[in-house]
This record gives sequence, structure tokens and C-alpha cells, in this order.
Amino acid sequence: MGSLHESHILVTRWVLGDGKTIKFWKDRWLDEPIVNRIDPNDAVYYNLNDVTSAFIMDGTWNIPDQLKTSHPEINDEISKIIIPIVPSIEDICWESTTNGVLNSKTAYELLRSHGTATTWGNKIWHYFLPPRKSLLLWRVLNRSLPTDDRVTKTGCAMVSRCSICLSSAESIDHLFLECSTTKSVCKWLEQIFERRIVCSSYNSILNGIWSSGFGK
Repeated sequence: MGSLHESHILVTRWVLGDGKTIKFWKDRWLDEPIVNRIDPNDAVYYNLNDVTSAFIMDGTWNIPDQLKTSHPEINDEISKIIIPIVPSIEDICWESTTNGVLNSKTAYELLRSHGTATTWGNKIWHYFLPPRKSLLLWRVLNRSLPTDDRVTKTGCAMVSRCSICLSSAESIDHLFLECSTTKSVCKWLEQIFERRIVCSSYNSILNGIWSSGFGK
């Protein structure tokens, strides 16, 4: 939970209540903690442990004159925050959720590592394709098929030959991009979809097929 603790400050904000819990200078109850926005030399003039209620008098804001003068934008931001008529317990709101409450989905999104978005995900995981075919395409695009070149890298010595054309060593790129039979299939697909399909990369093949209206 360490990484969640470190990142929570970026997505949470205090909601003003009775002002007895929120640290006026240090806590994030504005867009950014005030102490991060003022000159460090000016900070020595303030008690940075003051709670927010110290700056509320008779139901209105009582902001230090020096802060008003040096940072009028902070004063404007504070003046827009409505002081509750009936004091309530202060709480933390999670900005990344619609109701301000942390749920397991949001916590997972904060903790998980976000990979690079792909351009082919919505093409292979399509209702038009049987799941087994989608899984095969996923394994091809992630280079996870047990082709000869990958097996050899594990330390297994073997003579490699493409079982289709019988003229080159077997690899994922050879099977699906370079093999003479693969190129013949691409030519056949061009006739079926009436669209030029370039067999130079997996994306070019997928884009060529999908641009013809396949699966729509």
C-alpha cells in the first residue's frame, strides 16, 4: 500500500467543515497546498501548523493582509469557498471518483502499472471474431507463440525450418509477414476486400482489412 499512500495526495482534497482539522498552509484544500505556492522566505512569518478555523471570524474569511497582497490569486480562490453555516466534521474527498469515495476500482487503477496503449486492441477483441482467433492474434502481436526462434533462445538446440515454405528458419515475423505463402494469402485478401494490404507489419495488415469495412 506504500505507493497508494504516496500517490493519494495527488487525487484527494479536504472538504471544509468546522476548520479544526485542515492545516491552512500545509493541507490540500485548495488546488494546491498554500505552502507550495508562497515564497519560502515569506513562510517564516506564518505559523504553518495553523488550522483553517484560525482564519475564520464570524462566519467569514479573515485572510492575513500580507497573503492578500503577495498572492491575490490565493485570496480569490479562498473567497470562493463557502464556509458551512452549520459546522461539520471535515473529510477527504477523492477527486477521481464521482461521489468522492474511494472504491476498489479506483485503488486498482492507482496501483497498477499502465502500459502503452495499442492501436490494435479494439481490432482483435471484436465481437465479429471468435475468441480463439482473437487470442491467437493477441499472441502473435505480443510475440508469445512458441516458434523455433523463441524455443532456441531458451537453450534448446534445434534445426529450424518453416513448415509452410520449407525454405527459411521459423519465426513469428517469417510466418505472418515474410513467408511466401503469407504473401499469397495477403494477395487473396486484397481480392476479397478490394483493398490493398501491405504485408510489411501487423498494423498495416490489420489497418488494410479494417479499412475495408470488415467487422462493421
